[in-house]
Amino acid sequence: MIAISYRREDSTPVAGRLQDRLSTEFGVENVFMDFDSIPYGVDFREHIKRTLERADVVVAVVGPAWLGRQGEVSRRIDDPSDFVRLEIAGALQRGIPVIPILVDNTPMPKPDALPAEIQGFAFRNALVLDTGIDFHHHADRLIAGIRVLLKNATATPAITQAESAKKAGPGTITPTARPAARARTANGPHRFDLNRKQIVLACGLVVFLVVCYLGIMLFGDRMWSNRAARSVSASTPAPSATATETATPLVAATRAPSSPSMESGSTSPVATAHSEAGFCSWMANDNGQFNSFFDQQNDAGSFPVLIEGRLHNGEREYRAIFVTKPFRQFNYYACWGYSPRKYEQYNSRLKGAGYDILSQQTFEDVVGNKIYQSVWVRSDHMPAAKECLKRTVR
Repeated sequence: MIAISYRREDSTPVAGRLQDRLSTEFGVENVFMDFDSIPYGVDFREHIKRTLERADVVVAVVGPAWLGRQGEVSRRIDDPSDFVRLEIAGALQRGIPVIPILVDNTPMPKPDALPAEIQGFAFRNALVLDTGIDFHHHADRLIAGIRVLLKNATATPAITQAESAKKAGPGTITPTARPAARARTANGPHRFDLNRKQIVLACGLVVFLVVCYLGIMLFGDRMWSNRAARSVSASTPAPSATATETATPLVAATRAPSSPSMESGSTSPVATAHSEAGFCSWMANDNGQFNSFFDQQNDAGSFPVLIEGRLHNGEREYRAIFVTKPFRQFNYYACWGYSPRKYEQYNSRLKGAGYDILSQQTFEDVVGNKIYQSVWVRSDHMPAAKECLKRTVR
């Protein structure tokens, strides 16, 4: 598992972007971000310890406020109960590789500026991560480095705890003695022995999926034809009839097909005038097509003022309007295909980090759940972003 350590008020947006990239490469189940999502009544020290026992690599995101200054002399990193300090100290103690990620031009902390138990962090080889045009290039370098570490970890022969203690001496913790490393397969999460009950449940699930598939094949055409008779065509998604800000119709114009507008057939006159102008073609994302297109545009110095999604022939498709960034250090964050829970989680964090919504759109999946697309922009960059949106979306 890859664990991401970060300080919320320091680097939430870039940590979220990094989590998305790593999840795409290694799988969502193999990337952990929220050490501090601790259940009530649980000792947070033990919670962090148990999380680190499952980690193979720790990625520590270091921004300008990573030390957590609270005044002229007070720093959060000096607090023995500080989450970030506990995460780094626990990883160093267990011999887990820790990769410092220096956001933009953030310097590496000096050893004498750190508590004694994490001074070794200052000597770890770091990687610079640009939040602008070079973000994906730098993220690719990080991914390549993590692959090397994981490959080396699986190639290292296991050493028993007795042999480890004999070689390293009493009181020394070696990374190969971690139970999680021995229980983990080379390319995925922990293996579990299947008992009879689990096998029966698995067989039942397979039968259920086969029945569902046959039902869709037999009755799918009738269901889609009935739906088409009372909804707007999926090839031209209609905007939501509910405006979130009446004084700024641009936000309302970015919302596309939600259930009320599809069933009633109502459309916004503002959205109708621009719904097709400036958009790229619809792209599926199951094969990463839209992700690749997004990366190409971002690397070329563009950003999306609006992202739309839809369900077309049972598959999710996305499109966007890209414009040139108003300046090099322009900071934004974009998402597509997010469930309501994940969207609210990221929206709350980004709001706390000083980001506001530039545009937002939703559509419904096959079971009626809302799927969110949104673009956030840093508050002080919002006037420039709205001007770009105004020039593009008319």
